[in-house]
Amino acid sequence: MSNDSARFCPLTLIAIFAFTGTLSAQEGTWSVTASAGYGKFNFEEVDDDNRSDVEGWNRIGLAVEQFESLTTSPVFSGSAAYRFSREFNVSLSGRFFSKAVTASFNGTQEILLLKRSVSSTDLSLGMAYYPPAQLAFIQWSAGVSIGYMFARAGAEAFGTRSEKVGTDLTTTTTIDTKADFRKSKIVVAASLGAEASLFKGLLFTIEGCYRFAPLGKLDGDVTRFGATRSETTSIEFDYSGFVLSAGLGVEF
Repeated sequence: MSNDSARFCPLTLIAIFAFTGTLSAQEGTWSVTASAGYGKFNFEEVDDDNRSDVEGWNRIGLAVEQFESLTTSPVFSGSAAYRFSREFNVSLSGRFFSKAVTASFNGTQEILLLKRSVSSTDLSLGMAYYPPAQLAFIQWSAGVSIGYMFARAGAEAFGTRSEKVGTDLTTTTTIDTKADFRKSKIVVAASLGAEASLFKGLLFTIEGCYRFAPLGKLDGDVTRFGATRSETTSIEFDYSGFVLSAGLGVEF
């Protein structure tokens, strides 16, 4: 046998083993997975509105620091999937994220605290496709899902002013506002994922997912000094974004 042939045989076997291995998972298996990751959402318009609010306070003499961006946040998810064939599975999954940021001013006479928050919970039905060509110990898949999102956004402002009247120090509440906005909507997502068997029945998973969820303006309640009225946000909220997560699962 020539040297070229001797090199060709093991390299060919390695390539077949690594890149076109048959799927190890069999049809009729269930898996339950819990994951955590990080999301990048399209809240640039919300950040701009928060920045504009701070600049308005600065112009009247209150040196409020800028808000942290709301565009990034930890994300938590869980799913249950049924592999009804070697190539396909169906799943029910839930995903949650919540982030709140604050900005404040602490002066000798005036105190101001501002808070902004966004959160969402969504439940989705999905389907994933496992191509025949797979890596040796890792199976990858491409999936799509459709679900229902329950989104919220909040804003709070609380301020006081202290004045000395004679020998007494009087503190007056100058601002007391709390807003709670909500919206529910159908959302869709596309994902690429991979899973590796750590031990028999124990899986390590990783997934990249893009969720399309432009919600627009949100409706809600705004309470000022105890009086509540219904209002609509002046800006639009886009909960679309990319989420990268990793987790552990059990297959049975």
